[in-house]
Amino acid sequence: MKTLMKILKEVYRNLPQNLVIIILLCVIVMIAMGIFYLCRKITVKPQVITQVEYREVPKIVEKIKVREVPIEKIVVLDKKDVEKKIPELAEAVKKNEEITATGVVPPYKGKTDVASVINMDTGESKIIVKQRPLPFIEFLSEKEMGVRAGLSTDGMTEDIYTRWTFLRVGKVYISLYAEGSTTMNNFRPNGKLMGEISVRW
Repeated sequence: MKTLMKILKEVYRNLPQNLVIIILLCVIVMIAMGIFYLCRKITVKPQVITQVEYREVPKIVEKIKVREVPIEKIVVLDKKDVEKKIPELAEAVKKNEEITATGVVPPYKGKTDVASVINMDTGESKIIVKQRPLPFIEFLSEKEMGVRAGLSTDGMTEDIYTRWTFLRVGKVYISLYAEGSTTMNNFRPNGKLMGEISVRW
């Protein structure tokens, strides 16, 4: 352990001061991102929809009165045909259950309300959906990290960057941004830690 500490100290001494600052800035941003993510994971309920299996979703409103309605027939999808075309769906349906309708909801950043409607005359069902408007103010935890290389006025340049978007107000997004870069002509590293405001549409 002592030998490892000596090696780390020696590496630290040989590093350029600016590079050390860049590394520390990136570490600080990543720690802040991790803390925020853990806090949201504890306080926010996880999404129930996955890419692995079909699951029942929460109701739009939990407590709504129900009533029994007599109906002569209900049109359902043939389970054998469903097994051929959508086998994962067939596996998720119990023996005493029938599939009355299917659908695909387009991707959306916010929530989408879904309802199943049955025609009392024909017995056919359909699914109707409506997107909920995004709240004007919303806390986020969108993380991005990457490397870039290309040309600049000083010649070839490369950098490593990280961005953490934590707040949205309307179409305005507020982020923390850290970047470390060097150029081939001048190997003196440069570091940035900035607040960022951007508009997305």
